[in-house]
Amino acid sequence: MASAAPAGPESCTGSPVARFVCDPWQTVNGFMAWVSHTLWSLLQAWWPLLVIAAACALLAGAVLVRVVRQRREREMDGARFFEITPPHRLPADGAVPLWRLLAATLAERSSRTRVALELWAEGADGRVRAGLWVPGGAPAHAVGRAVTQAWPGSKLTETTPPELPRGAVAATELVPREGPWAPLVDHQHRPERGPVAVEDESLRAVLESLTDIATDGLFASVQVVVSPARGTGRRGRGAAGRRGLAGWLGLGLRGLLRGALSVVEMFLSSSSSRGSASASRATVEVDPVVVARQRAAEAKRKAGPHLRATVRLVVAGTHKVGPARQGSHDLAGVLAALATDEHVTARLRVRRAVGKVDRYEHGRGFIASTRELAALWHLPHQPGSHGLSHPEVPQRRADRALPRLDDYRHRRGNQGQDRPDSRRGRRDGFGGERDAA
Repeated sequence: MASAAPAGPESCTGSPVARFVCDPWQTVNGFMAWVSHTLWSLLQAWWPLLVIAAACALLAGAVLVRVVRQRREREMDGARFFEITPPHRLPADGAVPLWRLLAATLAERSSRTRVALELWAEGADGRVRAGLWVPGGAPAHAVGRAVTQAWPGSKLTETTPPELPRGAVAATELVPREGPWAPLVDHQHRPERGPVAVEDESLRAVLESLTDIATDGLFASVQVVVSPARGTGRRGRGAAGRRGLAGWLGLGLRGLLRGALSVVEMFLSSSSSRGSASASRATVEVDPVVVARQRAAEAKRKAGPHLRATVRLVVAGTHKVGPARQGSHDLAGVLAALATDEHVTARLRVRRAVGKVDRYEHGRGFIASTRELAALWHLPHQPGSHGLSHPEVPQRRADRALPRLDDYRHRRGNQGQDRPDSRRGRRDGFGGERDAA
């Protein structure tokens, strides 16, 4: 009796899955032949419309590039930079009101309106200076008024922005590791207000690092670029009004992806037994760290207002790019260790750093609350103790309108026996009666 011949490619019939299992390569080749035939048929039938569509796409791209370039040129041509001269002493909690006033000023503006605050040091003296950058078309006077209102006695002097020296330029951006809404500071407890000692200043090491880098002949700065955040319940145009075509497409794709993942999860969960699933759920314990982070994120969402922020650390002037990158990376590490929770931050290298630093552009930023911005960028309580320029302490000559302490009160312990009787017409303390002329 003759044995049956082995099944060849011609005998692979049935469903597509059965044909693929029988001969995978033949199935793949047949599918690719069908795709190429279909595309060639469509190209032969609709090639005039495809040519017109390609030409329109190229024209739209060129117009978009031109519009973006003109907008950037308009912003840079009308940009203004102000050097901030702080008073001799700043309020104990002056940074939070500053960022709140800036958020209120930018609330009614377009989401493309951005403002930058900068701390930089250059030159052999290593003096640290503070500045404010406002692009063209932005309310420069309103932004400057927010600074003077938050810090009474401060002075804004319009000048040219700091120029990058010749050599390599490197920048590092500081972002939350767990997403744009991950908190960087504790929003559940309010910090204690009061004067901050010089040795207790949170940014003391950052200011000293800027000075050290500048004394080595380099340029170092800390830039914080902010703009109105989207979808944070801000007055004016809502989140739906500010969402463009790309935003709606991204939202739709995100919904489709979530739906597909939910269907896959449903099939996977139905394949497992109910008993084992219930037993595994009973044995799984809730991680307290995850619960604490969820509560911290919820507290941040409630601690408005919020701004879109980019924190950038810059080092420039080295002969090679390697030392500059290492310097900016170390500077970002110092800022993350002192102003935030270091384990929840990530340090990202900025590509094409020269253009972003000169134009104060946004990078891969995050959503920041005013308390986070106040922790990342503020001026110390005593600016002069950290090398920042400030006006001299105003001196006032004493006159008869000022209260005074009588000298005999301080000499009473030593001269009490020599002067047993005090003169009448004089009282102890402030505001007492004066001697007759």
